[in-house]
Amino acid sequence: MRVVVSSGSHRFGLTVADKLLPYSELDFLFSEPTLTIFSLKSGRALYTDATGASQSITPSAGTMLIHFLKTATDAGLTLDLSEHIDWVTAVFSRSVLHALVGETITRRILKALQIQQVPSACVAKIPRRLTSILHSCMPDHLTGEIGILYAQAKILEFICELVGWLDNGTAQPEPKATDRGVLQELHEELTESAGRPPTLTELSRKYGRAGKALNQGFRELFGCSIYTYVNEQRLAQAHDALMTTDAPLKLIAADLGYSHVNHFSNAFRKKFGCAPGSLRR
Repeated sequence: MRVVVSSGSHRFGLTVADKLLPYSELDFLFSEPTLTIFSLKSGRALYTDATGASQSITPSAGTMLIHFLKTATDAGLTLDLSEHIDWVTAVFSRSVLHALVGETITRRILKALQIQQVPSACVAKIPRRLTSILHSCMPDHLTGEIGILYAQAKILEFICELVGWLDNGTAQPEPKATDRGVLQELHEELTESAGRPPTLTELSRKYGRAGKALNQGFRELFGCSIYTYVNEQRLAQAHDALMTTDAPLKLIAADLGYSHVNHFSNAFRKKFGCAPGSLRR
């Protein structure tokens, strides 16, 4: 079995907003234990385990659903129809993982994610720098052999980065309850003002925390630095604007706080692997 990567989108109308939809209940029987990774590029989903406990899967929190099993089912997955859903799934059989990284590292990966048993599942919090690699593995502008090679390279990069991150220790101390509340408030502010974000000095003064401590706490809770999160938000908004509006590139760049359209174009190309103007051709 090869590595299987797929992606897709779900678009919902206003009539179903604020509703939850069980994902299609399809079963897949694998010939051996298989690692499946489900990650959202946009939107929100809920995973309900066998005990009835639910966990949220969102891009902003850096959470993704990971299964290790022989019969894959998405019956426990529910989509939040309040916003559009964009997803990526990667599937690795155990023998493929052994071939890529070896049996010892495969066991370390499964142990670190606490999914050694078959079947088992978890909602794991992964740094945004890792999920962004997975999300970019299937760009629309690349097809044929070059598209396949690009996807293979990105999947290998994702696995290597995942192994490195797990080896460096995933157990970060949880922020104190008071700090967690501050960081959640900060996260909401940055989400709403990604185009014109305040400086770290301004945030430090507003929230009464040293800039370094604020940034470190944000990284521990959300898996990336404040700067990285703001940049990811801006580029996601830019991608959406390019796909849904006819606004000029200069106007989009200015609205999102870029001092020059070239800076915007370079950041967009680095993130999505293509020039912003190519989305409209």
